[in-house]
Amino acid sequence: MDARTVAGGYAIAVGLLMVLLWTVLLGTGQVPELRTATVEVGLHVLAEVLTALALLVSGVGVLREHPLATRGLSVALGMLGYTVINSAGYYGQLGDWPIVGLFAVLGVLTVRTASWAVRGTLE
Repeated sequence: MDARTVAGGYAIAVGLLMVLLWTVLLGTGQVPELRTATVEVGLHVLAEVLTALALLVSGVGVLREHPLATRGLSVALGMLGYTVINSAGYYGQLGDWPIVGLFAVLGVLTVRTASWAVRGTLE
């Protein structure tokens, strides 16, 4: 399996999982901050949804070898890097260290995938 396939698949998988996670969290009322910090959480969810969409679009583009997809993937992975750090901080504040560990692994995988895109390995 080549780097292009891995990077495109990674972006699509993470994008889908982000959409699924927020659908479940919001659909089951597991975001109590919606009542106490509506604007902050609303904008956070918006940022995560935009990140997921960027990952999905660029991941498909990379797999289809679209000429601009690698640049788009670099942007999407940068967005993901931010959301991973932000989310790790949120769960760290709650003391949920296993989830922080999960975000740490996601962060490493994101940096590795982004390095392929930036170095031109995917082209």
